[in-house]
Amino acid sequence: DDELLTALLRAVNRLGAKGRGEESPAVQKSREELLTDQVCQYVFAHLSERITLADIAGELHYSANHLGKIVQEVLGMNFSAYLQKTRLSYAAHLLREKKQMGVGEIAHLTGYTSSDSFARVFRQEYGLTPREYRHGA
Repeated sequence: DDELLTALLRAVNRLGAKGRGEESPAVQKSREELLTDQVCQYVFAHLSERITLADIAGELHYSANHLGKIVQEVLGMNFSAYLQKTRLSYAAHLLREKKQMGVGEIAHLTGYTSSDSFARVFRQEYGLTPREYRHGA
């Protein structure tokens, strides 16, 4: 996957390069979307871990500030909001589909260090506790 992405980025750069080596707006947008896809893939692959934008930026060889601006532009939300939305969305999926899993286990799998903080954030987002959501979903 990494080799393919690198080759695609090289090809996009070559095709979109102008006289002084500048990228066309379409090439820049494609590059930003590919980079954001990498961020999203990293988040989902490491969902149960402590994730920071700085960690991802280091992995992708970007500055955290620059990467944060790209994520904001492409996704329409900052990295923290995206991370929380992704965690809660996956937690809601697990609550609906994996009835045998406990709420604490789901909290851990989605990167929350305590069931209480998970339940509080979940309730803020969905208006229900995780247990209420599970039984009503």
